[in-house]
Amino acid sequence: MGFEVNHAYRKVSLLCDLTGSWTLEFWTELPNGVQRAVYSVSLAPTTGEMPLNIPLAGNVQGKTPKLRLRGGTAARVYGCKILAKPVGTLGGEGSAWVWYTVPIEVTPELYSRATLPIPGTPEAWAEAKLPIPGTPEGWAEAKLPIPGTPEAWSDVALPLRKSDVLFEWVDLPVDGVE
Repeated sequence: MGFEVNHAYRKVSLLCDLTGSWTLEFWTELPNGVQRAVYSVSLAPTTGEMPLNIPLAGNVQGKTPKLRLRGGTAARVYGCKILAKPVGTLGGEGSAWVWYTVPIEVTPELYSRATLPIPGTPEAWAEAKLPIPGTPEGWAEAKLPIPGTPEAWSDVALPLRKSDVLFEWVDLPVDGVE
């Protein structure tokens, strides 16, 4: 999502189901022309699918807003809108606040199963010479070899709701995933 002129942003509306605490970050390129988080707020868990209206504090402006959810539990986002209005020469004081829909796409089924169980470390395993030069004084040994996957492991199904509506792709960063 992006605009040709700067916009002021007042509010974010999320329709979501959060199973734990999450942080919503609002990113723009202003000030300084570098994309960074200019506002963040903690979101409490919801009880099922709920709308959340998050007011943005201060003077949040830019041409290319981005939203980022950060958390360690499951989250389902069904819809998102941003309340904005143009500022500057094309916007002016008389411009109205308008809700802009942020496209949300269903997660594609690109995952594949990991080969489980993972075998234990083979008998022919060889030790590595540690510590490596430059290792800090507080270094401690790790327990090796690594044990195999227990016999009682099982798959976990990830429930995703399908939609017949086609949306534009939106990159949502996930901690720990490149």
